Amino acid sequence: NYIFKCNAAFEGLNNNDKITPAVRKQLLGEVYFLRGWLFFYLSNLYGDVPLPVGTDPEVNRLLPRSSRQEVMLFIIENLEQAQELLSPDFVNAQLIPYSPGTEERTRPTKWAAKAMLARMYLYTEQWAKAEAEANTIIDNGALFGMVPLNEIFLKNSTEAIWQLQPVFAGWNTAEARRFKLSAFPEGLSMEKQVYLSQFMLDAFEAGDQRRSQWVDSFTDANNTYYFPAKYKVGEFDGAATSAGSLTEYSMALRLSEQYLIRAEARARQNNLTGAIADLDIIRQRAELPLIAETNPGISQDNLLTAILHERQVELFTEWGHRWFDLKRVGKVDEVMSVVTPLKGGSWQTTDQLMPVPYDELLYNPKLVQTPGY
Repeated sequence: NYIFKCNAAFEGLNNNDKITPAVRKQLLGEVYFLRGWLFFYLSNLYGDVPLPVGTDPEVNRLLPRSSRQEVMLFIIENLEQAQELLSPDFVNAQLIPYSPGTEERTRPTKWAAKAMLARMYLYTEQWAKAEAEANTIIDNGALFGMVPLNEIFLKNSTEAIWQLQPVFAGWNTAEARRFKLSAFPEGLSMEKQVYLSQFMLDAFEAGDQRRSQWVDSFTDANNTYYFPAKYKVGEFDGAATSAGSLTEYSMALRLSEQYLIRAEARARQNNLTGAIADLDIIRQRAELPLIAETNPGISQDNLLTAILHERQVELFTEWGHRWFDLKRVGKVDEVMSVVTPLKGGSWQTTDQLMPVPYDELLYNPKLVQTPGY
């Protein structure tokens, strides 16, 4: 798995005398960053998880689940190491910085590590640290800036802190392939087709330009289906089939999230004016009324609710943000008990974590199944 590959990379880089210290430093930073990134998602999906840090299969296969608190601390330690080692510049395959304006934003930088640290400090309720890390990125106007809604997800957008380039020539983004509905029969697509719920569609305020620019529809003989359209080039679009013609990369970390992190961190510290200012930067781009003008005396609780809502409509279908937000602020049962029956299901509080695959339980007798499964 990828975590094993990270651990193997650590061992290889630390025991390699054929590479320069500068190369070792950058590559170690990238591996620390990636391991922190992977454990972030593993922990948020499964809760308590094992923490393998080496490559001995006999050691790794008998590791018990570590507490989520231990895992979160481990993630922060990895990201702190990453930010110390990574270049502040976007670098090419030879680790040479790009000329300004020509960057490929596909290798993690010091700023990507800081962006993840800001997120981690938000998740662990270290509000001042979350604000401080977000500040460093927001203040770096030489590299990062807000762009119009229809330019955010283009490759190398200045809003991008870290993007993923499609790995196969002629393929477009994984998000477009997953989400963009087409007239082609499902059997011709490599992806199962999904669409947005009415609950999500209703979350947009009247006049929100994200609703018109980031949501599209497909009508068949019976129904109209609405789907995420942040990425415009779909699986069967001709523009995606020619090598070198891609115009979009998958967005992994972007500037808007940092404004929303800082808004929440400030609100939690009762700096409501600062929080409103950050929230309004996001709302202004969506052409929505500004909180500073319509409700300047908003209470702390109502402002936090507004920030959570803004995260929903700004970050929907991006890396599980909404799902993780509901869990970290303690609203997952409140929301999912309403939404799940609308989709023909039932909800139990234990559903917020995923089950350990049965084969893993057989392989490692020290693993215990997630409660509820």
